[in-house]
Amino acid sequence: MSFDIGLYTVDLTDVTSPQNKEIKKVRAEHRIENAGLISRMLDNRTFAYGCAVASPLTGYRKFFSSDDANQEIFWHGDAVLGSIVFSPIIFCQKSVSNYVLSRDDGVCDFWIGKSVNFQVGAKVAISSPYTMSSSLHSLLRFCANESLSPGQIHARICADTNFRFDIDINPDIYRLICNPRGENELSLKRAVIINAMTACFSLLAKNYGDIDNDLSDYSSWEEIPNLVTLSAEVKSLDLPLWDEDGFSPEKTATAIYPYTIPMISDAHDSE
Repeated sequence: MSFDIGLYTVDLTDVTSPQNKEIKKVRAEHRIENAGLISRMLDNRTFAYGCAVASPLTGYRKFFSSDDANQEIFWHGDAVLGSIVFSPIIFCQKSVSNYVLSRDDGVCDFWIGKSVNFQVGAKVAISSPYTMSSSLHSLLRFCANESLSPGQIHARICADTNFRFDIDINPDIYRLICNPRGENELSLKRAVIINAMTACFSLLAKNYGDIDNDLSDYSSWEEIPNLVTLSAEVKSLDLPLWDEDGFSPEKTATAIYPYTIPMISDAHDSE
């Protein structure tokens, strides 16, 4: 079963309490768009949100489920080392028999009028896995913004309780980076992320780089747990922080998330 223009995206945010760092917490914000069937089944709790968490280094693996789109995931810090892989899904938790699909369900024309069954445990929407290895990458939230021209992005600070960067993107590019297909689209997604990271480091330097800047609306970055974590990652790369001499937004961004060199064919080499 497929949906015409359905879109399933997930944002992950580290919400670990600085007072209890032994328990790691991540909030998964699930969003489903243009898929009426899934939205209704979630509302009546026939479907539910889920996320598998895995640590390749330690072998830790656990599945979390929730009826709430803002799902909390947690684990003991010792259970996970290195990168963490999150695999979000929407799944069936109550069986459904002989459901006749209609246009209101958002499915492709081929499925309209057909009868389907949903078994408990069946996956009805699957997101691409997320690997949380960079603390900056986990602070980025991409948002579709129709006011932007094709190909445009705009980064801004969202200084809520947990702090993050909202990256506004033209809707066409937003859909592409959410579900890239093929090497060209994957390369574009990577370029967008690198540009976004560079913009975010520029914002940090502008708003938190000068401790004597009376024009800043923000408090000291050292009071923000997510930025303290990010500063440790930057320091581990032997690079200056955004409030130190020699800081370079683009150098720091590409140290965390470097450009990749594409393979060049023999035919190209011989030209």
